[in-house]
Amino acid sequence: MTPFPSRLRATLSALALALAPPALAQEAPPGAPRSILPPAAAEEPATPPETDSRPLVETGSLTQGSAARLGIPDAGSGGFDETLWQDTSPVTVTTLLPNLPIATGSPALHDLNRRLLLSAATLTPQAGDAAHGDAERAVLAARLRLLSARGDLDGLAALAGRVGRELEDDEIVRLKAAVALLTEDFEAACVTASDQVGRAVDGEWLKLLAYCRALSGDRAGAALSLELLQETAAADPVFYQLLNARLAPPPEAPVKLKSLHPATPLLLAMALEQGVALPNDVFKDASPLVLAKLAATPALAIEKRLQAARAVAERGGLTVDRLREIYAAAPFSKLDRLGAALIAAELPPALADALLYQGIVAANNGAERARMVQAASLLAARQHALPTLAYLVADAVAEIAPTSETLPAAADVTRLLLLAGRSQEAALWYAALRAAASGGDGKATATLIDLWPLAIIGAAADAASFSPEILDLWRQSRQALDEDAHRQQELTLFTLLEAVGYAVPEIAWAGLSGDPAASAEAPPSDPIWTGMIDAAASGRVGETVLSAAIVSGEGGPAATPPLLMASVVRALKDVGLEADARRLAVEALVARGF
Repeated sequence: MTPFPSRLRATLSALALALAPPALAQEAPPGAPRSILPPAAAEEPATPPETDSRPLVETGSLTQGSAARLGIPDAGSGGFDETLWQDTSPVTVTTLLPNLPIATGSPALHDLNRRLLLSAATLTPQAGDAAHGDAERAVLAARLRLLSARGDLDGLAALAGRVGRELEDDEIVRLKAAVALLTEDFEAACVTASDQVGRAVDGEWLKLLAYCRALSGDRAGAALSLELLQETAAADPVFYQLLNARLAPPPEAPVKLKSLHPATPLLLAMALEQGVALPNDVFKDASPLVLAKLAATPALAIEKRLQAARAVAERGGLTVDRLREIYAAAPFSKLDRLGAALIAAELPPALADALLYQGIVAANNGAERARMVQAASLLAARQHALPTLAYLVADAVAEIAPTSETLPAAADVTRLLLLAGRSQEAALWYAALRAAASGGDGKATATLIDLWPLAIIGAAADAASFSPEILDLWRQSRQALDEDAHRQQELTLFTLLEAVGYAVPEIAWAGLSGDPAASAEAPPSDPIWTGMIDAAASGRVGETVLSAAIVSGEGGPAATPPLLMASVVRALKDVGLEADARRLAVEALVARGF
């Protein structure tokens, strides 16, 4: 591994001296009964649907002690390979993993974390470790829990559906049942309920079993379950209302719910299975998983669906394909899409996102699409949501060619492409700007200078180059900023430049007012920060990624102090994740006005 560059290394070393050493050691039509209760011998759970273009497959038979071998098989399929945790103590993994934060609004971090959670990898056994199987099961449970917290219903279904009974505990069983209900796999949910009721009397399992019997037309069985349920003193009027409606003859008037709060997976599944209109409070305090289901429910008002989708996407719980599918469902007219740039500013955020997405995708030509990108970027910048916009429209933006008609949008197009990690397409725009600037176009020259930090950090192929003279030219262009903003931008850029391998001249560092080290804030967890540096130096990929995500915190690159962000970028680069490192660095720059 290459060492940290001079200035960054010196500053990080000073921080490290003050830190302690690591202490981490499908829907049944009403009135059509069918048997969905489990047979005498339990059936294997159905294979859940794939999430998107990255298929999730089982990488081996699941037995005790192999709980980690679930998910995406290798790097070629979008994940990490099986050596992800090589040379990392299982104690370290089980200690760190539950602390993985939900970094809102950072698609680059969301993507990295999702791959970490879904990748199949084996923990390294420790000498004399008799509890290795327990550690692997703890890691599996943490992965499932974190996918649930993100609202990643697709990912959770893919992973949970492959967990054999020998690896289940109470939490995993409940998660699997919730996923089955939210994906309308009533058969799997009912198999689980029957099994769990046979082990212990629990109100929630009895509710599910009663509903299962009602679905199969077994009124006597449902009544028996209700008798047992009453002994638990479980008060849930919405459940009884929905159950009674399911047991009633078909001519019965449809159910009208006054409230569905809190919307548990069971209550929501019951309401949707019966085609009941959902009250507005179904969204109140809804869990991320429930929001993900609501976002994918066509019967809901589109504005509510979009609101739910946006909330889940902010947590990283929706793949880009799923988000685009939901946004494309909004019923905007051709006239709406043509006027999206003006109309979106007056709409609620989720509707505005959907309209601008449709406007960009439906544009008739490059110039029209480029103008739409400018309008969408302006609105997203006001909402601090440029990374999310880039994630959503990258494919459509990449189709715009740099021409004399589209070049006025070069700054916004290039910024979005770099945020999405599309450096090759961004390089074409940067080269077009450079050609225009060399022809005497003053506006192109100014745009070129403004974009240079993003282009050099985002690795826009060979279009952008580094030299002390270019750096000085960029610094001079920042003189109009107030002193604090100027200093913050320089500190951010200098540290990130050195993190990706460029040597910033000492004269440039000297030009910073004050001591750059004084701008550093204490890491969120000192042992984790120092552990990240050590893991990167030793090539421990999983530990580096996990520690880097924790160091970045819930605010992600937008809120991480420059020196800490630089250390995260450098650590990821050192373990071979340069593309991820640069996407995070670009997000950090954009959040600071670049």
